[in-house]
Amino acid sequence: CNVGPESAKNYEIGAKAELAGGRLLLTAAAFRNERDQYRVDSGDPLVLSQQLDGHSRVDGIALSAVGKITPEWSITANYTYLNGELVQSVSDKCLAQPGTGTCTNSVANPDPLKGAKLANTPEHSGSLFTTYALPFGLTLGYGVTYQGRFAFSAAASGVVYSDPYWVHNAFVSYRVTPALTAQLNVKNFTDELYYTRIRNNGWATPGDARAAVLSLNYSF
Repeated sequence: CNVGPESAKNYEIGAKAELAGGRLLLTAAAFRNERDQYRVDSGDPLVLSQQLDGHSRVDGIALSAVGKITPEWSITANYTYLNGELVQSVSDKCLAQPGTGTCTNSVANPDPLKGAKLANTPEHSGSLFTTYALPFGLTLGYGVTYQGRFAFSAAASGVVYSDPYWVHNAFVSYRVTPALTAQLNVKNFTDELYYTRIRNNGWATPGDARAAVLSLNYSF
């Protein structure tokens, strides 16, 4: 037999406002994600090896701004705060009968990971991208992405965290003619060494190194 599908519930409340004559949209939201059924070791050799007794919770806030501060100056920005924790990390059977069967918990500590930080859930993250159009056809742009630290794996103590990082990008474009535009994009111009995916077994994927792309765009 197969274990049933995992499930989650989401709750959200938000608000938005328009400024600068409707050119700039601000939004804010508070939310909770309840992962109320995910697979954990059953702890009982006589039943399915996994049961949907796991439970985690993430409370968060998301803020964003999109639009134009002035007719020449545009912005897209967002920030997210996440507070994630494990609510139950063992099966109901192990919680009621710690240390029995294949349960690795104990009477003194029936749910060792209860209250631990969720893996791969940074508390702080955000990004900003802004451009400014000069009157003689030149447009300048800058973008930055921030990723806060996060736990490699859930643990009640002795947690190993990733390093936070900033990635900076820039671009400049020039309208040569009404139909022809030249543009230079520079990604990660500080050549920051960072990792986008990290596992607690020592495996990680490095992010993109510094790169530049020059392009010509012609519209008919």
